[in-house]
Amino acid sequence: MPVQHSLSSASLLPAAALSALQALSTPVWVFDVKRRRVAWANAAAVEFWKAGSEAQLLERDFGRDFSLASEGRLTGYAHRLKDEPRITEQWTLFPGSSPVTVLCSFTLLSSPEEGPVYLVEATPAFPDTASGDTLRAVEALRHTTALVSVIDLSGQTLMENPAAIRTYGHLLAGPGKHTFTDRFADSDDAARALHRVSNGKEFVEEVWVNTLEGQRRHALEARQTTDPVTGTRAILLSEIDVTFRHEAEEVVRRVYSELESRVKERTLDLERLNRELGEERQFVSAVVETVGSLLIVADAYGTAVRVNRALCELTGYKAEELTGRPIWETLLASPEAELVERAFAEHGPRFHAVMPKNVEGLLRTKSGEPRVVSLTNAALLDASGLTEYVIGAGVDVTDRKEIQLRLQISDRMASIGTLAAGVAHGINNPLAYVIANLDYVKNKLAAPWPELPPEDVREVRELLAESLEGADRVRRIVGDLRMFSRQSDDRVQAVDLIAVIERALNMAMNEIRHRARVVLKLEAVPRVLGTESKLGQVVLNLLVNAAQAIEAGNVENNSITVRTLLDKHGRPRLEIQDTGVGIPEEYLRRVFDPFFTTKPVGVGTGLGLSISHRIVSEFGGEIGIESEHQRGTMVWMALETAPLEVVVPKQTTYPPPSTRDHAARVLIVDDEPAILRALSRVLAGYQVTRALSGKEAVAHIEASGPFDVVFCDVMMPELSGIDVYERAKQVCPGQEQRIVFITGGAFTEQAASFIESIDNPKLGKPFDAGEVRALVKALTRRSADDLPRA
Repeated sequence: MPVQHSLSSASLLPAAALSALQALSTPVWVFDVKRRRVAWANAAAVEFWKAGSEAQLLERDFGRDFSLASEGRLTGYAHRLKDEPRITEQWTLFPGSSPVTVLCSFTLLSSPEEGPVYLVEATPAFPDTASGDTLRAVEALRHTTALVSVIDLSGQTLMENPAAIRTYGHLLAGPGKHTFTDRFADSDDAARALHRVSNGKEFVEEVWVNTLEGQRRHALEARQTTDPVTGTRAILLSEIDVTFRHEAEEVVRRVYSELESRVKERTLDLERLNRELGEERQFVSAVVETVGSLLIVADAYGTAVRVNRALCELTGYKAEELTGRPIWETLLASPEAELVERAFAEHGPRFHAVMPKNVEGLLRTKSGEPRVVSLTNAALLDASGLTEYVIGAGVDVTDRKEIQLRLQISDRMASIGTLAAGVAHGINNPLAYVIANLDYVKNKLAAPWPELPPEDVREVRELLAESLEGADRVRRIVGDLRMFSRQSDDRVQAVDLIAVIERALNMAMNEIRHRARVVLKLEAVPRVLGTESKLGQVVLNLLVNAAQAIEAGNVENNSITVRTLLDKHGRPRLEIQDTGVGIPEEYLRRVFDPFFTTKPVGVGTGLGLSISHRIVSEFGGEIGIESEHQRGTMVWMALETAPLEVVVPKQTTYPPPSTRDHAARVLIVDDEPAILRALSRVLAGYQVTRALSGKEAVAHIEASGPFDVVFCDVMMPELSGIDVYERAKQVCPGQEQRIVFITGGAFTEQAASFIESIDNPKLGKPFDAGEVRALVKALTRRSADDLPRA
C-alpha cells in the first residue's frame, strides 16, 4: 500500500528530484516545523531514524523531543534563508535512546503562515572517536540561555547558538551588515569594542544592543580567537541579557534616592515643627509676662480697632494712623494684602472659619521697609457664634530669618567646599598618573623612532602636547575649586585679590558668557586682609549679580568690566561695572538691606549683597554701589592692605652627598595602582619597591628597610600615611624622616594638622616628573650612615 505523504510533492519538489533523493545513501527528509512531523523521507533517513518503515517515521510525533532552543533555531533559519541558499549547522538528534551528532543542511521549501518546511540532509559531524565531553559541550552550547557567536573580523557570522538566533534573528543579516558592530545600540561602544578585540584585547562591559525585542542591556564579552575550521582570526562573543537586573537596580536606586529625600524632608519638617513649637511657647510666655509683643485687634471686616506700643514702634506709625483703617491699607504688603482683603470681604462675620491660626508674613512699616513677623491669631465670637474681633499677637522675626538664611547659605557653601575638596581629590588621583604617563611617553618620543614615518612621530608628539595642555587645564580648574574647599579656614591673612578675581571669573563664566563680554583692567595691587574663600564668595556674588542684570543673547553690545586700582586712600579697590538694567534711584539705599531684591521671584534670596556687605566690613573694608536705571550698575569694594611680612620657608638640611645615589632604594606607597605604576616609570633606574597599602609598606620597611626615600599617600584605608609614619619611626628609627607625603588635596582635620606640624617634603597630585626625581636626588644625598641597615 503506497505511503500517504503529508505534503504535495508536486508543489514542493518535482517527482524526478524525489527519485534522485531516494537513491542517495545519506539520510534526507522533509520536516514540517509547525506540525513537528517528517513529511517525506528516503530509505537512508528511515534507517537513520531507526523506523520500521517510512510510514512509521511519518507517524512519529517529534514534539516530545522539541525544545525551545530547537524551535528558535528552526524559526530563525527561515529569515536567514531569504539571503542564503542553504544553511549547514551541527545538530544533536535522538533517533533512538542515544544522541547522534550530525551536520544538517537545511533548504527552505516553503514558508506558509503556519510554519516553514525544510529539506534536511544529514552527514556525520564528528568522527566515531569524538569524545563524550565534546558532544556534551556542543549540547550545552545549543541549550544554554547565554548568546554565543563566532564572527570573522570582516563582520560575517561563522556560528550562532540558538539563543543568539532567537535574540537577533534577521536583524544582523543582509549585505553591508557587520554582525559584530551593528548589534551595538551606541556606535561609540561598537567602535571601542572592535578596536580592543582587533588589537588582541578583551572587551568586557555591559552595553545596550539592538534585538528583535528592541534595545536590551547585555553583559557582553568579546575576545579574539582562531576559527578551528579555517585557522583565521575571529571574534568569540558571549552575551547575557541583564536588562531586568539593570532595570531592577535602577528602580532600587531611584526608590532609595526618593526614600532618602523623603526622610530628609521629614527630618527637616520635624526640626521645623519642633522649632516652631518652642518659639510658640516662648511667645505665649512673653505675651503673658510682658506686653512687648506686637498686638493688633481688628473687627469682623478687617478694620483695626486697637494696636499696642510695640507694633507702633516697629512700624513707625502712630496708633491713630492705624485704627479706623483696614489693616491691608497700612500694615500689609503685597501679596498678603490682597489675600487678606479678599478673605474678609468673602467671609466677614464667619472669618474665623477660614482664619489662619498662625502665619508668618511681611509687615510693611511706614517707611516702606518690609519686616517679617510671626503672628498667632485668635477669634472672639459673639453670642450667635459669629466673628466679632480678630486678635493678632506676634513677634518680629526678620533678624532670625536673616540668620537662618545666612546659616543656610553658610551650610551650602560648606557643603560646596566639602564637595569641591572631594572632587579635587578625586580628579587629582587619576590626573597624577595621566600627566606622569603622558610626560613619560613624551620623553620616550623625544628620541628618534625609525619604525614610524617622521610625520606620524610629529603628529603623535603634537597629540601628546595637546593632551598635556588639557590635563594642565584640569589642574587649574581643580585649583579654582580649592578656593571653595576652605570654607572653615577663618584665619585672616594676606590674600592675592587678583588671583581671587581670576578664580571667581572662572567659576562665573558659564553665567556670563551668553550675556556679556568680560573686560579686564587689572592693575597690580598689594595683598589684602581677608580669607580667600569669603572674598571669593563676595566677588563671585558680584559677578553673578552683574550677569543676571543683563538679558541673554546680546553679548556683543553688553560688557562686564572688572577693574582693580588703588583708591585715594591707597587701599586696593575692586570695581565691577555692567551694562545691565540698572537699579531705580529709590531702591539704591536699600540694596544692602536683608531680603531686599530687584530680581524676579525665585532668582535670589535678597541676602547676597547683605552678606557681601557683612564680609567686607568684617575685614575692615567698604562696599558701595552706583547705578543708573536702564544704563547699568557699578559695585565697588575697598579693602585693607595686608601688612608686609617676611616669610622664611622651612629649610631641611641634608648631610653631604652619598656615593650610593645611583643605587637608591625607593618605596612607593599608594592605594591607587596606576599611581604606583606611574611613579615607578618616573623613577626608572632606581631600586623601586611598591606597596598597595600602608600595611604592606610597614611590612617592607620592617623586612628590608630602611629605604632611601619613601613616597607615601596621606589618605589610605586601614593604615593611613600618618600611621605609616608612626610605625616606621618604631620599627626603623630615622626612616620617618625620609618619607615624602603625597596628597590629592583632601584631608581630615587630623591629617591637615599632622602635615602642618612636620618638615617632611610634600608632593601634590598631579606631580611633575622632574620634581619627583629632584626629591629623590636630594634625599639620597644624606649620608649612608644616617639610618641603620637591616
